[in-house]
Amino acid sequence: MNRKVLITAILWSFFIPGCAALYKKEIPEEPIISELKWDLDSYAQFVKQNMTEINARYTPEYVSYEFVVDTDYGSTVVQNLIDPEAVSTITADLGKYSDPEYPDRLVTIYQYIIEEYDYILDPHVWQSVEETIRTKKGDCKSLSLLLMSLLLSAGYDTYAGIANGHMWVKVHENYQGVVLELDQNPERQKIYRIPGFYDNPLYRIYADRSEKRKRIK
Repeated sequence: MNRKVLITAILWSFFIPGCAALYKKEIPEEPIISELKWDLDSYAQFVKQNMTEINARYTPEYVSYEFVVDTDYGSTVVQNLIDPEAVSTITADLGKYSDPEYPDRLVTIYQYIIEEYDYILDPHVWQSVEETIRTKKGDCKSLSLLLMSLLLSAGYDTYAGIANGHMWVKVHENYQGVVLELDQNPERQKIYRIPGFYDNPLYRIYADRSEKRKRIK
């Protein structure tokens, strides 16, 4: 059965490179210019402007937020798509990515996804972790949910950040936060390296809740 899920219209309003996470039509209100998805120069300009606007309108504090997506089975909050149980079937595959002399569970999990899964651009689709495992491909949203599921099953403290039309994973290890970027395209990575790109994302998705930056009154 097709488990693909559609991004709910009230949460998304702009298509851009990577995975194209789109925001509510609150502030900032962004025009729908789908061709920018393929135009890296325009995307870079958008990111710089969007970061400035978001920082001007939102505080660094987070509040509870119901981030809802529509699926083939009805609407659900996005954290319900995180599925640690589904990844139990691939635990055995992780062995070949582990260095026996320098074992690092985090690096092993990350390398497994980078090497085993194809990164695709699919701004309209949220898919289940099971679907990602079955097809061996996904965009930043799908692969982030898979990565989070694996990290949670391994006992890591982690969340996914969403901002500037992109989604990534942050994990805490050795008392510091580490950003795990799943898009390996070197041109898009140059844009992601803009100072502040990963700092204070507009949304944070945890296993049990979602949060959004608090609006400046």
